[in-house]
Amino acid sequence: MLFERLELENFMGWSKFALDLSAYKGVVAILGAVESDTAHSNGTGKSSLLNAINLALYVSVVGDNLDGMIRQGSDFFKVTLRLEHRGVHYEIVRRKKLGSPQKLTFKDLTNKVTMSISPEEFLGTSEIIWENTVYSAQRKLSAFVDETPAKRKDILTEMFGLDIYLGLEDRSRKLAAKAENGMGETERDIARLTADIENCSPAEDITELDTDLAAHNSDIANLESDITDIDAEVAELRARVAHAQQEREESLRAERKLGELRQLHANTKLAGESAISNNMSSLAKLDIQLQSPPDPKLAVSIQVDLEYAHNARGTLSTLNKKISDLERQAGELHANYAQQLNQARSLRAQIDSIPEGKCPTCGTDMTEEHTAAYRLELQSTLEKHVSLAAENSEALTAISGSLESARMDADKWEILADSASALSDKLIAAKQAESQYENIVERAEALRISVQDATKKLDLDLAKLSADITELSQVISENSKNSPETYGESETELDKLRATRSLLASKLLHARDEVSALISRKSRAQYIAERTVTLKQELETAKTEYYGLKLERDTYSELVRAFGPAGIPALVLDNCLLELQQYLDHYMDILSDGKIRINFRTTKTNQTTAKISETLQITVSDSSGERDISLYSGGETVRVYLAIRLALAKLLYLKSGETPGVLIIDEVADLDDAGLLALRDLLKKIEPEFNQIFLVSHIPDLKDAFNSTLILQRDVEGNLITTTA
Repeated sequence: MLFERLELENFMGWSKFALDLSAYKGVVAILGAVESDTAHSNGTGKSSLLNAINLALYVSVVGDNLDGMIRQGSDFFKVTLRLEHRGVHYEIVRRKKLGSPQKLTFKDLTNKVTMSISPEEFLGTSEIIWENTVYSAQRKLSAFVDETPAKRKDILTEMFGLDIYLGLEDRSRKLAAKAENGMGETERDIARLTADIENCSPAEDITELDTDLAAHNSDIANLESDITDIDAEVAELRARVAHAQQEREESLRAERKLGELRQLHANTKLAGESAISNNMSSLAKLDIQLQSPPDPKLAVSIQVDLEYAHNARGTLSTLNKKISDLERQAGELHANYAQQLNQARSLRAQIDSIPEGKCPTCGTDMTEEHTAAYRLELQSTLEKHVSLAAENSEALTAISGSLESARMDADKWEILADSASALSDKLIAAKQAESQYENIVERAEALRISVQDATKKLDLDLAKLSADITELSQVISENSKNSPETYGESETELDKLRATRSLLASKLLHARDEVSALISRKSRAQYIAERTVTLKQELETAKTEYYGLKLERDTYSELVRAFGPAGIPALVLDNCLLELQQYLDHYMDILSDGKIRINFRTTKTNQTTAKISETLQITVSDSSGERDISLYSGGETVRVYLAIRLALAKLLYLKSGETPGVLIIDEVADLDDAGLLALRDLLKKIEPEFNQIFLVSHIPDLKDAFNSTLILQRDVEGNLITTTA
């Protein structure tokens, strides 16, 4: 990052201010016009420039009283900061009207677009990191040291981007808990299904029911045959007395009509009751199915798990690509290793069988000296090939370890991704179960209405037939009074036959009722058998799901440990602290001639029995040993604070992937002449490490200490009237 231009309007003591900052590189000392007069030099607006820069980048750094920054006599201020970041030029404008919220305009001047995020989000560094590294406000050089050990560790965690692991740890913990809850639900499902299977009443033997049905159907056939025989006898009897019934032809017709009506009545009743019985049997089956409605939340839960399983495909694809690359590298190394070994064996064979006579290379006679030189040359070449083969072997071993680790990770993610097919099938099954249940509800309602309608119609038909039979019986009764004796005898015999036939018809109706009951019992037995098979299948599915959730829980529990404080974040933080320690030693060598040492170390403390908290301790030592920093002199503590801030700032820039940009120091007090000289030497030595280093001071000796000096002076109206570089 590089500051290019700063413009102020009605900001604090400045009425108009415009300064091209791109002309200032390296260390820039910002002084007042009259540094020999502290009273006047302290009011020249040096710190106001830094406040303006902070306001542009991090509005929260300057506090909440933005109205207090409006120049007296004005009702607004405007701050414009132009900067270059990673080769792109930007402009930040903040406007504040008295009593109104401040307004931000953030533009990309290179690409001519308005930014939709704040400068803080754009820079990727919070105001806490900014104040503890890049920007040192007045009397806040010790800000980082003054923080609690836990807060220091939190600042480094954010600074090094380790807070992402906290989110990953929390996400893994939640997913592990979700899998644990899923296991609990699945265990309850397994217990419920097991109980349902045990509670299913033993189904009746369908074979025995079929045997009973066959026997009853045989009885029905015999009864129907007996009724047919009786009907034949009745017909024969009527034929014998036909001559006696000529006078009462109408009565005979009425008798036949009466028999037909009674038969129709019986048949209608039998057919209607049989149809109603069949519908009631079907309705009973549907009611049994309605007692087990599907879980309405099951499809939603499966959908969520399915989406997560699909997401695992992306991670698996990345791992498979990495495995392919490692396998290719391993293959190349193995081929090189084999080639070097073959060449080494060939050379060994040549050494062991050096020919006599002529030299194979130059054609001269093989003397002892010539043979020794030739042997030495072959031996040297052999050693080179053996060395190369050893290097290839070591590289092959390292890649094999990485390949094994990548394959293990791929196996874990593949298991998770493969569950997508099973989850998809479960989702389809859940939705089908819901659809089938709704269909059963509709069918049951339709059957109830059909049974009601059929019952009403049967009652009406039977009532009408009964009325017709009663009317016809009365006609026959009147006609029988005038029948001849032979007709009366025939009627007596006919009545006996009718009574027998009525008894047989009653038995036939009872037998048909028995058949209907047997059919209903058979249907229920078949349903219970099918239901038991379904429950057993659901039980196996639940067990499979349970083991899948157990594997998922164990995987996420392992990730919780990896992303936790003692896992990856601890390793990254330790490595960063080693690098930070190198910078601290370097800067303290300059500031104290190596007499004072600063050490950063992490410590772990048990806050509760369930959690370990990590803190960052800072110790300072000299030739007298380790002492509390408050026991050092003012100049020594300033050196310590400055070294820590410089080391943090440099490491912040390097960890962000760019060269160190801007460093701002507002007043360094309490330095003696030796300390001031050390500060000047330090800033000169680190000048090549930063694009711009702004040092605000009222110490006149710094005027000629650096290549760039900015001397501020303003007139009574608050306008900039002189600058010197």
